[in-house]
Amino acid sequence: MASLDFDWMQLSHGEQLREWGSFLRGLDAGDAGYHRYYRVLMPRWARGDVPQIVGQAAGFAGFQEEAACEWFDAGTADQVLGPPPF
Repeated sequence: MASLDFDWMQLSHGEQLREWGSFLRGLDAGDAGYHRYYRVLMPRWARGDVPQIVGQAAGFAGFQEEAACEWFDAGTADQVLGPPPF
């Protein structure tokens, strides 16, 4: 792990931000455990030690995805999928 911490510290600020973004997307997708810097970033994420700009960007991306799905309301779902079976 010491080598991984050293590798992390050798990244530029921009590279670290990109890795954070990749890690957070991995958390959303359920595959963050496979991220190269998982052992460095997971403890920091658990402590809430996420760079503010990365956290804001991740939240904004989530809102964009939700907004894109707003057109699919219950009426549209019933038209496409049929009425619920219950």
